[in-house]
Amino acid sequence: MDNVTTVILILPITFAIAKKLDINPLPYLIVEIFASNIGGTATLIGDPPNIIIGSAAGFSFMDFIKELTGIVAVILLAVVCAMYLMFRKQLVTTEEKMKSVLDIDNSKTIEDIPLMIRSLVVLSLVILGFVLHDTIHLETSIVAMMGACALLLFEKPTDILRDVEWNAIFFFIGLFVIIGALEASGGIKLMAQWLIDVTQGSKTLTCSLVLWISGIASGIIDNIPYTATMAPLIAEIERELGSAYAYPIWWSLSLGACLGGNLTIIGAAANVYVSENAANKGYPIGFLHFMKYGAICVLISLVLSSAYIYLRFLR
Repeated sequence: MDNVTTVILILPITFAIAKKLDINPLPYLIVEIFASNIGGTATLIGDPPNIIIGSAAGFSFMDFIKELTGIVAVILLAVVCAMYLMFRKQLVTTEEKMKSVLDIDNSKTIEDIPLMIRSLVVLSLVILGFVLHDTIHLETSIVAMMGACALLLFEKPTDILRDVEWNAIFFFIGLFVIIGALEASGGIKLMAQWLIDVTQGSKTLTCSLVLWISGIASGIIDNIPYTATMAPLIAEIERELGSAYAYPIWWSLSLGACLGGNLTIIGAAANVYVSENAANKGYPIGFLHFMKYGAICVLISLVLSSAYIYLRFLR
């Protein structure tokens, strides 16, 4: 599942456990943000930038698993170890409070068991569809829509449509119209040619630039509009220089955009969701406070990604 869904599921558990242990949940929330964004990098559906890249480059669900799972596991382990060293003094509690966690009443956490069962069945089928979408000749977007329609059969459409983030949908409609206009006017082609000229056709330099610029830019602006802008540019480079040249550049974009979202609290949708919920619970996450840890997380991630891209594709 994607990183936003992951934090939606894990946040209530985090707050409940932190309350029982009588500790500040912020270290856990920050690490959960990092983990959700890093873990989401490994799959086609794990982070919205990957969905954009998969569609533009024609990559399948299994392509992402094959190329990114290994390096994502290494990065996640490295970041968790680094964060443990930084937060270890804030993670201390008593043995008595640790035992009290077992007293949490789980029976009150699920409000609608039949809906949960239906949702889990549909989710399992959708994930299976993502894995097999090349074999069954269906786009991942069609598979996801079929799953959504299946759940609509059991619920009132008006109730669901009321909760849809229409502002986000119209934002992306406008964004893709602007990007389409840039393509039609030749602006994307001009930028692609500029990148080729700057790197003098060097695949290694192009991958490094895309990775590091994406990693930094995605922390300053949300990684979704950034990737939506970059994907047509790399597609143009692919048309100019061929798919073999562009292949590692696509993975550089994926790693940079997804991992760079950890730089700031506004870098990815999961960050914003956690931040807003933490503030509502009385635990605001300051921009600079988050960035202090985010910068270290992104630095570790991009250094390891650079080594991986070189060893995997450019050696």
